[in-house]
Amino acid sequence: MVKIRALDRKMPESLAFASLFGTIAYIMRYPFVLWDFDGTLADTFAFMVSAYNGLAARRGLRRIENPEAIRGLSPLAFVRTLGIPLMSGPSLLAGVLAAVRRDMPNVRLFAGLPEALDAFGKAGCRMSILSSNSRDNILTCLRANGVAGCFESIIGYRRIYGKGEGIRRFLKGRIKPGERAVYVGDEVRDILAARKAGVDAAVVTWGYNTRQLLAEHAPDYLIERPEQLRMLLG
Repeated sequence: MVKIRALDRKMPESLAFASLFGTIAYIMRYPFVLWDFDGTLADTFAFMVSAYNGLAARRGLRRIENPEAIRGLSPLAFVRTLGIPLMSGPSLLAGVLAAVRRDMPNVRLFAGLPEALDAFGKAGCRMSILSSNSRDNILTCLRANGVAGCFESIIGYRRIYGKGEGIRRFLKGRIKPGERAVYVGDEVRDILAARKAGVDAAVVTWGYNTRQLLAEHAPDYLIERPEQLRMLLG
């Protein structure tokens, strides 16, 4: 903080934070960053597994016995491994999201993410969230972590698939001609969604899918530590 205050005397606060992160706001690579939520910003994995297993027991589906093993599965392999009928996916997702609602005030952001979000905002980057989780769940968690004000919009896109179309529609009219946007996620389906939407894909390795699986799908950015997010600024 002492170093930041020293920089403040020489330049505007936004540029001070930008300089701290090794970039300058007016040459940002991505003026607009769209974030996934679960596994990217918030550490919800254990809560989601617990909610799924409770629902699976009631519906006669296979339980997740080895949570780490499923991190290495593609979306289709995940569904096949657990024997989930494709038609029941939407209702299953709705049930899981309802079950974790009570847990959201206790969900923490990953270490380093609040500081990264703050730096993005101080650099002048516009940010929103588009996630398969519900808007209410996301807002509850963001407020509990003190970062709700970092985002312009929060969209709960309640579909397991089709996120690419959701990203495309959301960004239409929100970015100026010639501007670039990036979608930051943690799963293979986030990479595929970004490509379908025509934006770059950045994925973090601390989320739901493993580094190896993510790397196999060649994202534009493979981010292994929160401080590496600064590369999205320029």
